[in-house]
Amino acid sequence: MPTFSHHNIRLSQIEDTPKVLSLCRGVAEKPGGLARLPFEITSHYVENFLKATVSRGLGFVAVDNNDNIVGEIHSYSPEIFCFSHVFTDLTIAVHPRFQGDGIGLALLSSSSRLLPRSARILAEWSLSRVNPTNARSRFMRV
Repeated sequence: MPTFSHHNIRLSQIEDTPKVLSLCRGVAEKPGGLARLPFEITSHYVENFLKATVSRGLGFVAVDNNDNIVGEIHSYSPEIFCFSHVFTDLTIAVHPRFQGDGIGLALLSSSSRLLPRSARILAEWSLSRVNPTNARSRFMRV
């Protein structure tokens, strides 16, 4: 399996909306790629989850040497005070051409280092339940 080495990981920004939109639509076009279908992934949807991620969550993007976003992870707390300690809607998207290169694992690892232990356990459990249609990701574990 190729190793993750030729991409940089940085925090997500609202300005990433167009590139994350393109990434998510590309991933959603592959059967089983994302829970949402390509037509459900709009600039409004992406901008909203990036705003939520920046203001009350955690998100990273993997960027190649040409400043293309080839992977993205985000999760954020709902706007309900009693659930402000909970992160929800965890989503990891990796461009199909780069799946199996370790980008998803690197994004998850970047996020989990900043989360409390209980959230890391949930993230590890989530990774253990990767989408079975992505054959290469089935063998990845934290």
